[in-house]
Amino acid sequence: MSAARRAAALLVATVLVAAQLRAAPASAVSTVSTSSASSASRASSAILAATNPFARAPDQARIELEVASGGGRAPLRLEIWRQGDALTLVRFLDPRERGKFLIRRDDDLYFVSPGARAPVKLAPALAPPGALLFDELARLDLVRDYRVHVRSESDGVVSFDLEALPGTTGPPRLRWVVDARRGLPLRAELLDAGGRATEIVEFREWRNARTLEPSLLIARDLAHGGRPISVRLLSIAPEPVPVELFSLTDGAARRALPPPPPARP
Repeated sequence: MSAARRAAALLVATVLVAAQLRAAPASAVSTVSTSSASSASRASSAILAATNPFARAPDQARIELEVASGGGRAPLRLEIWRQGDALTLVRFLDPRERGKFLIRRDDDLYFVSPGARAPVKLAPALAPPGALLFDELARLDLVRDYRVHVRSESDGVVSFDLEALPGTTGPPRLRWVVDARRGLPLRAELLDAGGRATEIVEFREWRNARTLEPSLLIARDLAHGGRPISVRLLSIAPEPVPVELFSLTDGAARRALPPPPPARP
């Protein structure tokens, strides 16, 4: 579907829901009919599904990205190998970081360093800033794992306040903000259980807006000062990912990975 057609479809869904709510009699202000509520729910699900770029990510893939946290520090080059939502390997590509990895197995994170006897279990908060951002976003399924708590609209911008369903491993609440005219997400606000924003991620640039392929994300971790971190996605390639890469007892598959790609200008 082209970007224009996708945006048109989102606008139609938005207008239809608004019209249904305006048409409700005054006596029904506090009680939306089952039909209207169902239509609103379907329209909201359609918008969420159509504007989540990570829902379209391949189940197995290799991703190359660059993380810049400012402060005069050089950007951090990373390579991510994903096998579904359960397994992720982050390889550090810079020469001074060679042999270092992060391994995520479900919700457990481990750090591998050269010469260490075994991976060390690590709290996610101790991972390098931005290193796990893509992985966190890629695990979000807005339709499967969340329900719409509040939906608002202003001048073509639609905001969804979402609540996690039982068993969801992502943030307990999430605000997803969409440009309905263009059919593109603008930002994701990760919220705690009380509704306070802990992290904000902006979709700043697109490699291909038609297929929802972002090229630049700007993240602010509000729980740790809010300094902006830029994550530039350099490539996303569907590729078979051997499960041996995620072993905690045998690093042979990781040592056999091809040499890191050269740094891009």
